[in-house]
Amino acid sequence: MTYCFFSAQYLPSFGGVERYTFNLARELIARGEKSIVVTSERPGLSAHEIDCYGIEVFRVTSQLLMGGRFPVANGGPALNHLLDDIIARCDRAVIQTRFYPLSYFAVNRCHKAKIPFIVIDHGAGHLNLGNPIANQCGEWYEHAITANLKKKVPAFYAVSHAGCDWLRHFKIESRGVLYNFIDPRIIKSATDGLSPLKTREKYGLPKDRPIILFTGRLVEEKGVLPLAKAVSLLQKEEKPPIAVFAGSGPCEEALQKEGDFVYLLGTLNQKEVFALLKASEIFCLPSRSEGMSTSVLEAAACGCYVITTDRGGSKELISSPQYGTILKNTEPETIAETIRSLLLFPEKRKTAAAAAKEKVLHGFTYASTCTALMEIPWESL
Repeated sequence: MTYCFFSAQYLPSFGGVERYTFNLARELIARGEKSIVVTSERPGLSAHEIDCYGIEVFRVTSQLLMGGRFPVANGGPALNHLLDDIIARCDRAVIQTRFYPLSYFAVNRCHKAKIPFIVIDHGAGHLNLGNPIANQCGEWYEHAITANLKKKVPAFYAVSHAGCDWLRHFKIESRGVLYNFIDPRIIKSATDGLSPLKTREKYGLPKDRPIILFTGRLVEEKGVLPLAKAVSLLQKEEKPPIAVFAGSGPCEEALQKEGDFVYLLGTLNQKEVFALLKASEIFCLPSRSEGMSTSVLEAAACGCYVITTDRGGSKELISSPQYGTILKNTEPETIAETIRSLLLFPEKRKTAAAAAKEKVLHGFTYASTCTALMEIPWESL
């Protein structure tokens, strides 16, 4: 079988949807299937290639709006012809997220070709675009494009139960959950024998100060600014923590202005992120909008204590205090007090982190999600 993934965002961009798509495509090939990925063009990358895992990648001409966060595929006859040629080679199609124009074009072409296809939703709330007017326009757009897609999509899935609940906001009943996941083999091979001290030395991080780590895009809805302010409130502690951010985005300049306790490491590869997680005391994601956060799953799988919000599917992993902390709100004072109390009790952190790691490794792996994807009743779609 040949599976075609339509994902407006893909590697080397380092978000959750990108990694979800890549790991599923790679696992399908490992199981003897074929995988094609159709994504947005990126500067310096070819329009067509086959990577070292055998994944065939097509990058379509796009306008990269909002600093690349919202790629808009250039519609028209040329795109339709390309998509039709690719779809003709495929047996099944998987369309990631509802609201990108590439998803809209893919749904229309798959529907016309009568190929079995599904849409996987990765959100659990409207995007926060930074101001009320933009947010309202974004909501109108999302409702409009979803209303159109509903007429043609045979089945919607989500990456968490929270995502299924969110789809009901659009009067869509999900067929089920295809959980976001991690690859335990990669994490184990990347972290075995790692020295936290050497990781600190590599990035010039103080040896004796607790690391509060964030990984991902540095955008407002991820809560990076309240996190930095929270750590600033703890600078008079006996061992003041440092705030380490692995990622890039529009909030970089504002974060740098918070003080010398903030360390911006830029975009790192997976192995580098895993090494940082192993060296950190706490991973914190005070996000206002999530589906099923890959960063939270990776942090737990690396044995790092997790602080996050109840947005999206994180509460399906951090279902009680024995696995981590769900913040009451994202005010800097609340985050600071949570961090302060946890730094005082290292054994509590270690016990909870170990429990969360065990839960991830048994319920949120690429193998189980890939099996669930293959077992969808495609013939009935």
